[in-house]
Amino acid sequence: MKIQPITYSLLYKWRNSAFGATQRTKNKSQRISYKKPMPCTYAGSLILLFTVLVSTGCGGGPGGQDDNGQMPNDDVVVIEPGEDTVPASGKDSYVPDPELLFTPARGLFDSATSVQLSTSIAGANIYYTLDGSKPAANNGTLYTSPIAVDTTATVRAVVIDADEEVTDVATHTYIFPKDVLKQSDNTLPSGDYVFWTNEMDPNIVNDNAYSAMIEGAFYAIPTMSIVAPDAAIFGVAGIHRGNNLRPEDAKPHPDHVDEVEVSLEMFYPANYSRPHGPGFQSNVGLKIQGGGGKWDNGEYDHKQSFGLRFRKAYGNGSLNYTVFEDAPLNGASESGKYDKLILRAGHNKSWGSTWDNDRSVYTRDQLGRDLQIDMSGVGVRGTFVHLYINGLYWGLYNPTERPDDAHASNYLGGKEDEHYVGKGKGGDVDGDSERFDFWRDTVSDSGDWAQLQDYLAIDEYIDMALSNVYAATGDFPQYYFTNRFGDKPGPIYFWNWDIEDSFGGGSRRSGDPDANRLGKVYEFDTIWDNFPEFRQRFTARANAHVAANGALSDANVLANWNALTHYIEDAIVLESARWGDERIDDTNERYTRDDQWTDARDAVTDDIQGRAAKLIEALKDDGYY
Repeated sequence: MKIQPITYSLLYKWRNSAFGATQRTKNKSQRISYKKPMPCTYAGSLILLFTVLVSTGCGGGPGGQDDNGQMPNDDVVVIEPGEDTVPASGKDSYVPDPELLFTPARGLFDSATSVQLSTSIAGANIYYTLDGSKPAANNGTLYTSPIAVDTTATVRAVVIDADEEVTDVATHTYIFPKDVLKQSDNTLPSGDYVFWTNEMDPNIVNDNAYSAMIEGAFYAIPTMSIVAPDAAIFGVAGIHRGNNLRPEDAKPHPDHVDEVEVSLEMFYPANYSRPHGPGFQSNVGLKIQGGGGKWDNGEYDHKQSFGLRFRKAYGNGSLNYTVFEDAPLNGASESGKYDKLILRAGHNKSWGSTWDNDRSVYTRDQLGRDLQIDMSGVGVRGTFVHLYINGLYWGLYNPTERPDDAHASNYLGGKEDEHYVGKGKGGDVDGDSERFDFWRDTVSDSGDWAQLQDYLAIDEYIDMALSNVYAATGDFPQYYFTNRFGDKPGPIYFWNWDIEDSFGGGSRRSGDPDANRLGKVYEFDTIWDNFPEFRQRFTARANAHVAANGALSDANVLANWNALTHYIEDAIVLESARWGDERIDDTNERYTRDDQWTDARDAVTDDIQGRAAKLIEALKDDGYY
């Protein structure tokens, strides 16, 4: 009997015997999964008690015995996230109440609906807002009857009980595709430094090539929705306003802050066919991500990337959810625990920027990171979603893991603060660099093979280097690197990052495999010159990766490329409507799926053919084989 994870949100009441009082924690959406099968099923709500009183309610009801007349063991239920809300001993007891319920829940709609809000907390009131602001007793509307929703809307609500205790703000977004397709620039804020447009281009929406399928494109991939007070993101002090992006370019507004609290939702279309979880909503921090995209007060890249920060100041300190479960590649190996995520816009390969619009496919960067995982098992996972900000369609985005100390802890073990992290074009990021510096300054030219193996994850290092030679990555190296330090030091790992300018196909700074990239890999030539064992290992791994069924064989890379591009093939039509004409004044082109995107995709497809053999040739030509 296989038990699937069940998602259920609970509002806990915690009676702590040490304080002799009943306290209610904040409302937290938990992922609940059984460690072993239970011999009963439920119709309706799932009710749980915790620690030594853990019970499924089978037979005896809440707090009762199981079907065998025995109290369940402590390991029956795992609650993620929020270990901080689970008592360490059996002295504490929990009385759960159902969460604030939204009926229907968030999703995509083709007809008007009425949203009902409910809670079982006796004597409690529900307050809600429709403008993105956080509801409270002094902000919003007291809920008394269902909320009519007939156009794209964001509903935020909170429960306030008789003791004036307040739950976390819950948010549900209701998307009406027909409404989104009419999105116009009338929604733009007024004032200076508004560098972007909002319109869904009617030339795409009404084009005979797309009009019959464009509504279906909303259902092709998952959805993420960001909701916050509009001023926090788009206002004069907002994080997305041009003068607030880089102090070097303009004077930020005096009230500007780099990170603002928002609601983040992830949900899936009805009858979605790919593997996926139930979705989630979490209150998180949002900031503008990256450096180059902020140049010129945002004029360089109208479609900004975003960073998400899961902090206890906003809600849960981390997200425990399989964000990448339905990803085209490598979702099955994700950690499922995150304190940061990145929403990549595409940057140098995006129709919102000015760099290389004609060669934008949106999947090159993800291919480079997925190939590293194929080669060595380590790397940075990602997928694709439709993103909305305060109900406005913002385009196709690439959510990815952030290769920081938390990422290193998740995949390499140890605590976050035991990992040093740095960046190829950025230097130290976090932690103590002493071990990393010693590797660079001393170990790399010592000739001591045993010591080198202790300091460097050699196979993974070789694979990272080979993947970038193969991809002919432009603007290299932007990789991240990490090692564990302290009482249990570990070897150094490198993670591919910022490799959207890659894999040839006419890309502006890429082309055929190029072994010159090896000279830019930290200490590669030094190690090559001083360690014959390394030279042998490098050649062996290159041969293995290009062999039949190897990670860099033409067949494998082409299969990965096709999986990624097929995943977004319908969704890219909406990206075209949103951003395809964004640079029409600069390029005199309207970028569409069936023209520029297909051509750019096919150019990479052509360059993958025979690329494995070209990799070996490039290595031989430069003396690395």
